Amino acid sequence: MAVPEKGRTFLGFDFSTQQIKAIAVDDSLRVVHESAVQFDIDLPEFRTHGGAHIREDKLTVTSPTIMWVKAFDLLMDKMKKDNFDFSKVAALSGTGQQHGSVYWKHGAQKVLKSLQPDKSLHQQLQDQFSVEDSPIWMDSSTTKQCQQLENKLGGPQTVANITGSRAYESFAGEHKESEHEAEAGKDDGHKDMVLKGLVILFGIYFFFIIERVMKYVSHRKQRKVERI
Repeated sequence: MAVPEKGRTFLGFDFSTQQIKAIAVDDSLRVVHESAVQFDIDLPEFRTHGGAHIREDKLTVTSPTIMWVKAFDLLMDKMKKDNFDFSKVAALSGTGQQHGSVYWKHGAQKVLKSLQPDKSLHQQLQDQFSVEDSPIWMDSSTTKQCQQLENKLGGPQTVANITGSRAYESFAGEHKESEHEAEAGKDDGHKDMVLKGLVILFGIYFFFIIERVMKYVSHRKQRKVERI
C-alpha cells in the first residue's frame, strides 16, 4: 500500500561529530518531529569530548564505532516514545561524516543478514568491528601516508590534478596504510566510510519504509498514465 499524500512526512538524519539528529517535515516543509542524541551527554560511558577521543600525540582523533550504533538505537527509541508514525514516511535522506573509516570483521555480513528484531543493534554488532575506534575527519596522524601517496603519483600538484585536491591527513584514503589499518590486521574484512555505515543502519531499520516509497512512486506513475 502506497503512503497517502495527505499526512505524509519526509524524514532526514544528520550524523555529525557531536550527535545524531532526526528531523521530519510535512509537504509544507513544516517540522513535525525532531529528535537528537548527543554523544557526550546521552552516552557518557564512552567518555568522548565533542564526540571524539584525542590521543596524547594530539594528532590521532577517533570515535568509538559502536557508540554510533548505540546512538542510532537510542534515537529510534526516542522517536518511538514520541509516537512518531513511521508508516507515514514517504522518503528518507541522510548526511554523515565524509572522512571517517569503519572497519568490519570477516563474517560481519553474515551477522548483518541474520539480525534479530527483538535485540538492539549495538548488542548484535558490538563484536563485528576489527577496529574499535574509527579515525574521523579530525584525525591528522597520516602525514607520512600522505607524503608517500603524493610521491608515488608525482607530487601534490599531480594528485590535485587527478583528484581535485592534494592528499590531506583527514581523508579516509590515507587511513588505509596507517596504524588504523595495521590495527585491523588479518581480522579486517571490509572498510566503509562512516556515511556508508549510516546507510547500512538505515537499511536495517527502514527496509519496510523503502518498500512503501517504491509502491508510492509506482502508484504516482500509474496515475499519470491514466490521466494521459
